[in-house]
Amino acid sequence: MGAKRYQWIEVPPLRPYIKGTRRHEVSCPCCGHKARAAYDEREIPASPFGPRLMGMVALHTSVYHVSRRRAAKLLSDLVGVPLSLGAVSAVEARVSDAVEPPVAEAWQRVERAPVKHTNGTSWLKGGAVLALWTIASTAATVFKIVANGSRATLAPLYGTLRGILVSDRATALSFWAMDRRQICWGHYPE
Repeated sequence: MGAKRYQWIEVPPLRPYIKGTRRHEVSCPCCGHKARAAYDEREIPASPFGPRLMGMVALHTSVYHVSRRRAAKLLSDLVGVPLSLGAVSAVEARVSDAVEPPVAEAWQRVERAPVKHTNGTSWLKGGAVLALWTIASTAATVFKIVANGSRATLAPLYGTLRGILVSDRATALSFWAMDRRQICWGHYPE
């Protein structure tokens, strides 16, 4: 007879880890001059939120499209970390600043690529037309939401127009010369 195996999975208890630092201040009893301990940026972080907490906030509000209010409630309910809406916005801004260099690098890699693939899709939001454009190369893929899919709006996304552009027959891409374009085979008529 073979052994029967039973498994179950559980999430370990999530508890916030809070670390504090104090900078003491003393006053001279004679002249009243106050002296405070020096600020040590290695010991006192620039943000009151740690990188994992900031990552969770950014993940909820960007990747999963959770509203700021619900993200704050979710983090409070799940891990016991109360956040104000302003704190959520401040974390989003900080994470946005942190990812700016790699995002810029991705755009540079796509612009320099010898072959780029692109496509766009549009939708209505509150009566306004928005468009999501994707530009992909073997090194990177970038996405950009723009107010519309017009030629004037799209042309700056593609930079110096280097290499071959693989796309559908969108007239908005007419700024890219046809002798340097490959029409996607999925868009050829049968």
